[in-house]
Amino acid sequence: MHIPLRRNCSSQSRSHMTSTTHNSPNMSQVYNLDIVGAFYGNMDVTSKVRQLYIDAATSNPNNNSFSITPSNTLFGKDPLPDSYKTCIVVWRAMLPLSTSVTPLRRPALQYLPSLGRRREYRSHNQLRRIRSQPVYAHLHL
Repeated sequence: MHIPLRRNCSSQSRSHMTSTTHNSPNMSQVYNLDIVGAFYGNMDVTSKVRQLYIDAATSNPNNNSFSITPSNTLFGKDPLPDSYKTCIVVWRAMLPLSTSVTPLRRPALQYLPSLGRRREYRSHNQLRRIRSQPVYAHLHL
C-alpha cells in the first residue's frame, strides 16, 4: 500500500497527487496527513498505522512516500484465520493548490476531488476549507 506524501507542483499536474521524487526542493510540497482509521480484516489497526506513518515521517523528512505491506506479522495476529483479508486505510490531507494568486488570474473554484476529507480553495491568497468525503484505500490480500 503506497500513500504519496508530496505533490508535483509543475504546471502539467496541479490537479493530482503523484509519488514522483524530485531533486529540487521547490518542486514538491509535503502534505500533513491524518490517519483517520485503518482496519485489517475485522481488526482496528488505526493506532499501528498512525504510528508507522509518524515514524516514517520523522525518521526521514525528505522521503516522499509512506508504504506498508499489510500482513499478519505487521499487525501482530491473524484476525480471520484461513480467510482473505482487506486492509482499509482512511486518511485526510491538507492539500495546497497554489502558492500565489493574483486578482486577474484568480481561480474560479479549484479543488482536488476525493483526495481527502477537506478540500482547499485558494482565492486572493485567502484559504477556505470545505468538508468532503474521506479517502479510502483498499488492498485485497
